[in-house]
Amino acid sequence: RQNSVNAEAMLTSNSIRYHIPDGKRLLGQSRKCIERVTALAMAYRWIGDEKFASAATHEMLIAARFKDWNPSHFLDTAEMTTALAIGYDWLYDAIRPNDRTEIREAIVRLGLKEGMRVYQKGGWWTDRDNNWNQVCNGGMLMGALAIAEDEPELAARVMDSARKSMPHGLRPYAPNGAYPEGPAYWQYGTAYTCLTIQALSTALGTDLGLSMSPGLNVTG
Repeated sequence: RQNSVNAEAMLTSNSIRYHIPDGKRLLGQSRKCIERVTALAMAYRWIGDEKFASAATHEMLIAARFKDWNPSHFLDTAEMTTALAIGYDWLYDAIRPNDRTEIREAIVRLGLKEGMRVYQKGGWWTDRDNNWNQVCNGGMLMGALAIAEDEPELAARVMDSARKSMPHGLRPYAPNGAYPEGPAYWQYGTAYTCLTIQALSTALGTDLGLSMSPGLNVTG
């Protein structure tokens, strides 16, 4: 019920916009996009009212028309990719074909291709054992799964790159599930890993062994 209340309020509140207040991060807008798209899409799937699907689609189209998703601070790109990947998947049948194409192409152009540039040059978070690794790889994997039927080659390359990178981010959980970056970053990184595991499991029937990473299955 609370989600439907939130979704109703979002119908008349401000949409996302391209705004980098500190000159570095679009992250606040990426997270706002996740919040709005997931709440509105979930309300549509629960209630079936087209107004929620329309509002979520509108939000995704705004993001799709941004000049970029600020790849210089790649968390921003990863979280925006997550927002559109979830919305594209949950609302696929409710989105008009032309809008589906625009959203999918944005995931590819602004999300996954930017991610492949980072993987190919060995960007710093690809082999780090921190929350950035979990969030960025998670966003890329969810984006790849969302568009895999239409872009199988790109999706396969992204998934292969993320699969090789993610063990670095999961290494700190060993041996007993403790996390060295403190509770806030533990929650942030772990939440994305859980989303990634669930997305892989529902799409592929396997989480590629992520849930068996040492210490992860006993973390809080």
